[in-house]
Amino acid sequence: MERLISLSRSVIIAADVESSEDCGNLAFAVKDVEGVGAFKLGFAAAREGLSEWVNAIRANMFERIPIIYDHQKAGTDIPETGTLFAKQVKASGCNAVILFPWAGRETHTRGTNSCQDVGLHVGRDGDVENFDRLVREDFLDVVMHCRKLMLFSNSLGVFQLA
Repeated sequence: MERLISLSRSVIIAADVESSEDCGNLAFAVKDVEGVGAFKLGFAAAREGLSEWVNAIRANMFERIPIIYDHQKAGTDIPETGTLFAKQVKASGCNAVILFPWAGRETHTRGTNSCQDVGLHVGRDGDVENFDRLVREDFLDVVMHCRKLMLFSNSLGVFQLA
């Protein structure tokens, strides 16, 4: 699969707004800004429908900019939900999805494979954000487990969000 974002350095616009209209206005406002590599949509799009938000971006950008869907903790349900999730996100017009590897190998593998099978790029989030706190509280075993999950996730071909 080719790179999701063709630029070597770019900014991903987090469309954390309240409506598809606001999302379209945001896309219009940044359409000529150099270095915009993608748009990221979150759970706010669920109210109106993810497709509405995707269409609002596409209608206001001159190029087909990649659109990433960040469901917040997607990929943590039972393994069987991965296929339906992937099909719905792909049908919305998104190019990529962010998954979290915390539900274990089988769920993460099936979710990742389902997304890749329908042509979605898969990104991973969920790095241990409070590493210092975990070490101070003697949760090093938890940290090591998290690191192992991250390495496993990398082996599935996902991209890392900084």
